[in-house]
Amino acid sequence: MKLRSWSVLFCSLVGGLGAAQAQAVGNITDAPFSALWVTKTASATGIDFTAIDVARSKDGSVYRAQRKDGRLQWIEIVDVLNERRISLSLVRNICEVTPPSGRPQWVVRTLAQQRAVLERMQANFEKGFDRKSPELSRHETALGTKVRDGMEIFGHHYLETRNKDGSLVSEGDTWQTDLGFVVSQT
Repeated sequence: MKLRSWSVLFCSLVGGLGAAQAQAVGNITDAPFSALWVTKTASATGIDFTAIDVARSKDGSVYRAQRKDGRLQWIEIVDVLNERRISLSLVRNICEVTPPSGRPQWVVRTLAQQRAVLERMQANFEKGFDRKSPELSRHETALGTKVRDGMEIFGHHYLETRNKDGSLVSEGDTWQTDLGFVVSQT
């Protein structure tokens, strides 16, 4: 396997970034960075620490590695140029390689394209955006934009209900940046 050198720019990301968000880093071509997300959770045996190292190269490829209590758990590489995903689980001793399929497997955008998508979403949410499936209805509204840790972030509120009886399924806020990741989700 040919190893690629990662051209990354260190970016200090602070506040509200959890392990779940570190797993959802978008394939943005002109915004390389590296970051470390650390979360701590209470468990029956004490406090568990989970750390996820993330790096994105300038071609949009993403590398993630998770450690729990200091032990490496898994590694995943989304290799945009070679159209493959490599996943290695050290806990289950599994290595999977998704071969090229001849069609794009990931959405790869430039920073400007990602920003345009978020701006369109904000415009749609300002009008109130509804999605319906046979079982669920989802209503989303814009929360606007704000600057956090030097980044402009775009927010929306969602409310998901069951069509049958109108009961609440989920409700929350999502804030995301044009750098291609979710900053917070409640």
